[in-house]
Amino acid sequence: MFNVLNGIEEHLELNGFKGIKADDIVVFSASAEGLQNGLDSLFVYCQRWKHKVNVMKTKNIVFKKGGILPPNLHFKFNGERLEIVNSFSYLGVDFSSAGSFNITENTLAGKAQKAIFKLNK
Repeated sequence: MFNVLNGIEEHLELNGFKGIKADDIVVFSASAEGLQNGLDSLFVYCQRWKHKVNVMKTKNIVFKKGGILPPNLHFKFNGERLEIVNSFSYLGVDFSSAGSFNITENTLAGKAQKAIFKLNK
């Protein structure tokens, strides 16, 4: 399975989704259209290699400088609508739609404080 996933970036790029970054299947795009194209291409790839994507665990986050999202903004995978969230934790980093890393800073500072306290004991 590892070798199959190694080809995913190439597959998505060959299908028109340029600038792909895929790791543990994280897909970034600068536009809503680009992201939907990437999701569609990922679906084709998964069909070919018999992979399953858990749509219930699949989340979208839209980075924006305030305001509300347009009501017609949505993303689908295999025809199923994906949830858009305001924050998401990935590999220990908390992402927020506002682009702030305050939660991550506070979490890491707290962990560092605990570690220093244990060292001083």
